[in-house]
Amino acid sequence: MAIKRVQVDGVGEVALYKRRGLRSMKLSIRANGEIRVSLPSYIPYQAAVQFVQAKRGWLEAHRPMTDVILENAQAIGKQHVLRFIGSFHSNVTKNRVTSDEVIVTHPTSVASDNDAVQKVAAAAAVRALRQEAEAILPGRVARIAADAGFVYKSVVIKKLTGRWGSCDQNHNIVLNLYLMQLPWELIDYVIMHELVHTRHLDHGDGFWNTFEEHLPGAKALRRKMRGYQPNLLLPAVE
Repeated sequence: MAIKRVQVDGVGEVALYKRRGLRSMKLSIRANGEIRVSLPSYIPYQAAVQFVQAKRGWLEAHRPMTDVILENAQAIGKQHVLRFIGSFHSNVTKNRVTSDEVIVTHPTSVASDNDAVQKVAAAAAVRALRQEAEAILPGRVARIAADAGFVYKSVVIKKLTGRWGSCDQNHNIVLNLYLMQLPWELIDYVIMHELVHTRHLDHGDGFWNTFEEHLPGAKALRRKMRGYQPNLLLPAVE
């Protein structure tokens, strides 16, 4: 059995297993989060990569989230700080998001790393990231597009688990709210990536030539992006 591990744009690492006797490709997600494609030995690896790219929607719906351990004073995005506050007067865990804080109030009898408390904190942190993303990213796309001469139709913010953004054939751009956890240079990398897709829907030579023309060093930034996955564990970096 031959095994090859590849990096797939918008998905991450994928394990490709060639097996004799198989007649078709099969995509699965292991309990440890590994994405695996089993394929007949006669099918080229590139066909498996294209198969995974075509199934990104399924992967986003079925990929398990990494366990989140949020800590007091952790930075959330570019503008918020997480605060856990123990309360003697409450029997339930509550949260609220201000302009610069994510506040989670929980009973003093329950630790902040309790699963139920973490779930409430994660929901509030995502709300804060969405608030930031909706306030910042559309304007940033508009400025970058105007400077580089790109035209797009719309920008929508969504919570995605397997990719940072997308652009359809009608030039509608979707950006992941978890972008607010990335350094600014990588946020701009993703924005430019989707803007270039308004001219080149695939990732062929034309795409990368245009990308490098407008963002020199794009391929080097692409390698940096591989070190990040969209989730709350990612530290916010300026």
